[in-house]
Amino acid sequence: MVRRPWGQMSDSQTQSAPTGSRQSAVSRKLTHGSLFTGVGLIDLGLEWAGFETLWQVEREPFALKVLEKHWAEVERFYDVKGCGKQNLRPVDLISGGFPCPDLSPSGKKRGLGTPTDPTARSGLWYEFMRITRELRSHWVLIE
Repeated sequence: MVRRPWGQMSDSQTQSAPTGSRQSAVSRKLTHGSLFTGVGLIDLGLEWAGFETLWQVEREPFALKVLEKHWAEVERFYDVKGCGKQNLRPVDLISGGFPCPDLSPSGKKRGLGTPTDPTARSGLWYEFMRITRELRSHWVLIE
């Protein structure tokens, strides 16, 4: 048995890639959608790793200016509550850092609330969860 470094594929794996709906990452670019994007640092890292960002959801004016400068061609949405499978394209990975002041030790420690009565900011976690359930991406990255 030949041992290979972590993550290295055998020759048989690199020569034949799956076809159809199980296409390999080698034959197509992985896609990414970004919730609570901020200034796009997660997006930048994922692009360096080979992902293509298809959409971003952000509402803060300063962050939107930064996103427009660096990702002018990316589809952008402003209200996470109005987003879902009806207007977000399917992606391989959904990322986001939902607001967490209600969870922070230095914050008011109100928690998430409930889906029917969420806290003002951190309760947006439920929107994140709803969108990931609707889009059914392969991966989710929560910051």
